[in-house]
Amino acid sequence: MTAAHRPTWMTADVLAPYRKYLTDPAEHELADRLLHWACAHCACPRGPQWHARRAFYAAVFSVCCRPPGATWQETLLAGKFNVFYFNVDDGPAEELTRLTGHLHHAVPADTGELGNLHRALLTDLRALGLDTARLEADIAALCAAADAEDRQDIATLSPERFHTLRLTTVASTAYISCWGAIRRLPLSGEESAVEAAGEAIYLANDLASLERDSSAQAPRAALTSNFVLFHAARTGTGIPHAADMAVARYNRLTADLASRSGPVADVLAAIVDGNLDAHLRLTASRFPGATDRLRLLHRVRTDPSAAPDCGGRKA
Repeated sequence: MTAAHRPTWMTADVLAPYRKYLTDPAEHELADRLLHWACAHCACPRGPQWHARRAFYAAVFSVCCRPPGATWQETLLAGKFNVFYFNVDDGPAEELTRLTGHLHHAVPADTGELGNLHRALLTDLRALGLDTARLEADIAALCAAADAEDRQDIATLSPERFHTLRLTTVASTAYISCWGAIRRLPLSGEESAVEAAGEAIYLANDLASLERDSSAQAPRAALTSNFVLFHAARTGTGIPHAADMAVARYNRLTADLASRSGPVADVLAAIVDGNLDAHLRLTASRFPGATDRLRLLHRVRTDPSAAPDCGGRKA
């Protein structure tokens, strides 16, 4: 963000620590815009530095996951969703609880910054005449599942229930619905493909975060929110075997997605491949130790010209 475009309350370029990792000019501009958007709706004491890190993550994921031919406006809208999601994932738990109550039970509450971002995202989508009904339902489900994530019990959580929850808490379902709204896609007839893409997204995430989630400092919820740790605990076969299961499952899912064609299939392929690329880009800062494992995962589209460039230095 140049000094000329920096808000008067922001006296320094708080994105400076991340700029060396943003090699695509679109990522620089998107991170600037997302930081400005997030801070415009800020209701927290954390300051722009906290928001800068989430704007950086959101910019990388949004540029990597954009479908071929995506416009700047489309990528910006997807980026705003990602900013909202990182606030669900990393923000204050009490805001998430209040927003969940508001969305599911119309409980009047001060939903804070998370509520501000939720309203602003939907306002921006509706201003373009986009149908947000499916996205709104998926966001409400995301908030409820994330709010209850640390209360899951591995002794009673079935593999089927784990799968349903993980599709939701990693925001794969909601993110696909966001692009469905942006591109006006008929997702209602593509449920099996959407589920396959969503599962691939959470498997890549869980493989990427395995070292962090299995550390002594990891929260208890990691055991019921990481595929590898969950299946290792349930089967008693150990983490390496469960990780191999996740890799094999991911590669079967991408083979299935590669066999599909059409506008929905193209968007899903871009999101799944972009999600993998973004995780590889962020191995140093967010997913340490994950590179070798992620390199075992197959892409949906093997033709490099079929997807946007998402190269650059690892962050």
